[in-house]
Amino acid sequence: MEEEDEFYQRLKQVPLPQLIKWWTGEEVPEWGGTIVRVRIAGALRSTPEGIAFLKSRTESEDQIERSHAFTSATGRETCDEEWMNKLVAYYHEADSFDAKLAEGVRQTALRCFVQAKRFPIPRNEVESIMNSATASGESRRAAFLYLTSSFPDEAPFLLRAGLASESREIQATAITEAGFLGFVELEDEIRGMPDGDDWFIANSIQIACEMFDYHKLIREQENICTESSEK
Repeated sequence: MEEEDEFYQRLKQVPLPQLIKWWTGEEVPEWGGTIVRVRIAGALRSTPEGIAFLKSRTESEDQIERSHAFTSATGRETCDEEWMNKLVAYYHEADSFDAKLAEGVRQTALRCFVQAKRFPIPRNEVESIMNSATASGESRRAAFLYLTSSFPDEAPFLLRAGLASESREIQATAITEAGFLGFVELEDEIRGMPDGDDWFIANSIQIACEMFDYHKLIREQENICTESSEK
């Protein structure tokens, strides 16, 4: 983790023109490979000029690049009303695409809404994606994350239901989200879950357990600080 943090800090020192070249596929370094856009997104987003570049690439004719650009440019700090309207328009663009491309567009848009913590799509519409028999696992996962993020008061209920989902993507997401959010009421259930030799589920359980342990440590440290201040 420290190595990754150091790597991204170094990336922020790279001049913008070089980052743009890497984004457009020129002089891509060996460490970038096919995921270079993902790896340099944080560095581009760290400056107003970089954000402006990312937002401009959402007009690309390359739908994969558009998806990367929307995802990379979207955050709570970058999502003003103009950008929000653009995201909503992007989501509805899916209606004019073939089924496979439309699914990818909606998936990207839902992830962006979660990143921005803005939730303009009606619940029943998102639930229909999550419960669709024809939707991909990743689309159902994106819809599930949107629901748990947009209805925080219902999150424990939604996550518990997710643990029993027949979709491994939803189940895995419910497991990790419960851990990240520190829902201790689901801890015993998750620790006792069989993984069925599914590496995806097993890895999600491991991550969740590590996060439960982390939250427990934080609570213990807070209690120590509280007791010390009361003496």
